[in-house]
Formats: sequence, structure tokens, C-alpha cells
Amino acid sequence: MARESPVARIERLFDAGDAAGALRLAEDFLRQSPGSFLARLARARAHLRMANYIDAESDIEAALKLSPNDEHARVVRANMDLRLGRIDRALELLRPIARGRGPHAVEARLNVLMTLFQAGRRDEFVGEAAMDGAWRKDPRSEEHTSELQSQF
Repeated sequence: MARESPVARIERLFDAGDAAGALRLAEDFLRQSPGSFLARLARARAHLRMANYIDAESDIEAALKLSPNDEHARVVRANMDLRLGRIDRALELLRPIARGRGPHAVEARLNVLMTLFQAGRRDEFVGEAAMDGAWRKDPRSEEHTSELQSQF
């Protein structure tokens, strides 16, 4: 049987809702691989889920220095910015990803729409919701957009 990678073990803990366990594994991973982008990103995500924003910000900044164009890291950064009320900064990070075709396009698009809805930015919401892209292939897209539009 193949040994499970540190990232796979951490993801399994995230999926189980065990952010504290994921944090412990991410810290072990980082001790073993201090220059690892994946270890930094995992620890940032764990801190973010536990609302440890100062530690999360430090780790996400370190991860982005190692891989500045990584879309997953940029989505994590944007999610942290959203939690801290930095809406425009988050949208600036999310919109290019949402307009792309990468693996994080759907999550980014849904985050953009939810953010615009919560901020009461109806005209921007309508414009973003009308855009085509990879997110349209996701079964959540139509349901999510219709639900939000009905509440504006």
C-alpha cells in the first residue's frame, strides 16, 4: 500500500472538519520541509479555519512569496481578506481567477457573486452573473445565481 502524502492527510482532516488536526500536521510538514509552499499553504488554511487571522496572514504571505501566481493560494488570500472586510482587495484577487478556466474558477466565481450580494453591489452582481466561463458547467452555478438574484 502506498504511503499517504502529508498534503493528502491534511486534506482528509480538513474534509473531516478537523482544522486543529490539520494544523498539527501542517506544522509537522513545515518542520520537515521549511521551504515548502504546500506546507505554508496548508498551515495558512488551517489557521484561517480556526480564525487565527494574524498567523494565517503570515503564512499565506509566505506561500505567495514562494508561488505568487498560484490560484489556490490567491483564493485563500482572498477568503481571508473577505473575513477581514477587505472586499475590494478580495475581489481584485478573485475576479481574474473566476474569469479563467483553472481548477479554482468555480470557487472564485461563487465567492465573487456572494461577496457582491452581501455588499449590496447589485449592478456588479448582475454583470458578473451574466459572464460566461468554466463556472457555468458546475451544477451549483445556476442554482446559486438564481437564489441570490431572487433576494436582491
